[in-house]
Parts: sequence; structure tokens; C-alpha cells
Amino acid sequence: MFRQRYGAVFDGDERWQAVEIATGDTFAWNNDSTYVLRPSFLEDLSMTPAPVSDIAGARVLAKLGDSVTTDHISPAGNISPSTPAGHYLADHGSSATTSTPTAPAAATTRSW
Repeated sequence: MFRQRYGAVFDGDERWQAVEIATGDTFAWNNDSTYVLRPSFLEDLSMTPAPVSDIAGARVLAKLGDSVTTDHISPAGNISPSTPAGHYLADHGSSATTSTPTAPAAATTRSW
């Protein structure tokens, strides 16, 4: 019954089949995206990792208790057009300043 019901769950309808997708072994970063950009720490990243070494000079950024989830620390809500983020979006042709992505926060398990 499960296979019959969910066997073609990823096939989708004609609209789903028409979505263009990138191919390849790595993520195809879109430099014009206003949603997610390639993190700078991935630049000049070698396929061979550096040897493991001690961490020196590190400081605690935030020490949070067990009852703090990503719901508490992920941005969610309006992006004012007058903020740096709002300027960035406008400079890149986006007027989507009404809400930040909340999917990661919505997907977390609440611990209270």
C-alpha cells in the first residue's frame, strides 16, 4: 500500500517536470541570487583538507541553554528597505523585503 501510494511521489505533475535543474557533482551557485550566496569561506578551498591543528585565540560568541532553538536565533520577519539588507536586495533588483526565509526555523523541533 505504501509503494502504491508514494512510489511516484517525486515524479510530480507537468509543472514539476518543467522545472529546470542544474546537473553536476557540486551545487551550482547563482551569483545573482538574493536568497543564498556562495559563502566566502568556500573560496580557494582545496579538495585536500589541511592537517588538523589546535584552535588558538577562539572566543565564545554565544553560550545558549538547551531550551534555545534555531527558532530563537534565526532571522524571521520584515526586512526594512532602509537597512543594509534592504539596500542589498534593492540593488540586486529584488523587492522581496517583506519576509526573511523561515523554513529552517519552521523545520526545527521546539524544546520547550
